[in-house]
Amino acid sequence: MSDDSGSFDFGGDAVDVGGDSFTETEERGWLSRLWGALTGVIVGLLLIALCLYGLFWNEGRAVTTARSLAEGESLVVEARAEAIDPANGGALVHVSGDLLTASRVTDAEFGVGEKAIRLQRVVETWQWKETRSSKSVSNFGGSKTTTHSYSYAPAWALGRINSSSFREPKGHVNPEPRFRGSEFDARAPELGAWRPGARTLRLLPLEDFPAPEAALPTLQSRFGAGARLEDGRIFIGADPASPQIGDTRVSYKILWPGPVSFVGRQTGADFTPYMTSAGKSVLLADVGVVPADEMFREAEEKNTLLTWALRALLLAVLWAGFYALLRPFVVLADALPLAGEIVAAGAGLVAAVAALVVGSATIALAWFYYRPVIAALIAVTGVALAMLLRMRSGSGATPAAPPPTAVRGFGAR
Repeated sequence: MSDDSGSFDFGGDAVDVGGDSFTETEERGWLSRLWGALTGVIVGLLLIALCLYGLFWNEGRAVTTARSLAEGESLVVEARAEAIDPANGGALVHVSGDLLTASRVTDAEFGVGEKAIRLQRVVETWQWKETRSSKSVSNFGGSKTTTHSYSYAPAWALGRINSSSFREPKGHVNPEPRFRGSEFDARAPELGAWRPGARTLRLLPLEDFPAPEAALPTLQSRFGAGARLEDGRIFIGADPASPQIGDTRVSYKILWPGPVSFVGRQTGADFTPYMTSAGKSVLLADVGVVPADEMFREAEEKNTLLTWALRALLLAVLWAGFYALLRPFVVLADALPLAGEIVAAGAGLVAAVAALVVGSATIALAWFYYRPVIAALIAVTGVALAMLLRMRSGSGATPAAPPPTAVRGFGAR
């Protein structure tokens, strides 16, 4: 193990400071690698099974959510913000109007307050982060030499990074944060005659809120001269330009009074999730005066994005599962490093094809299960198009030329 010193750029808010790093080398023999690859086959089978279940479940989730949103859009009732109609009790309603409050939300610990609906305190601590990287080289005979690199540099981070799990915790101990994040809600905000509850209000997005200069006297009286405002955030430490391990940075997010829109079950003067017959509940919220159809369209777009994101993730893990099945062949071929590289590339390609074929088949089966009519129409359309293309290609074939006719007098008898 060798020690080095230098500087590291972790991106984001990390500062280029003197850090430290070290490397260690590990060598595994061919038989040990082969045994690991064989046991990895079990892991691969488990990954494949879990991914196939996940793909099937994801299609069901997407269909159920889409049906629930469509059902909700067909049932939603327009309601006025100024008055609550008891006849709509239990119904799915859409309400738009100004969300107001007469009270202030205050973070008494830091002296930050504002006339708002919600205030969120975000606390970051300057602490050690570990970055790991590995590089492996195959040797003749099938063994492999792996060099692990560990580097350490401080950066701003939420909560506490568990430094006891570092490869080299000595000299990189992260203290417990001095403060915690928190949220503060206004008392009984009003939307005309409505009184949205905390669960409903937490669906509304927050925006950044710079800590006000008026909070500085309270901060310095409570935390000393080390408390100051820096770029709209509260800094508690010696020097913002050169923070030390354990220093604190506090920022805020806020929800201002103003126009909002809700879609939910009318429950007294509140909005609660509306359970559809399709199996999913509907409770939507947005900032601004947003029509009901647009709110449902945005929810459908989010459902589509989530569906494709989960498909991509599960297909990637499915590829890893199939590659784990082929890994023993890669290790066997790795007795000759060049052969191992060729087999590894081939195994990766085969695993990718298998993941696409098996994953697509699973999605198709899920469609037949959850959307039998649509799936059947797509299948029939595909078969009809294939037959039509085949017929056209057959009818458009060029007829074979007739055999040449012998001409008397030129060799014909």
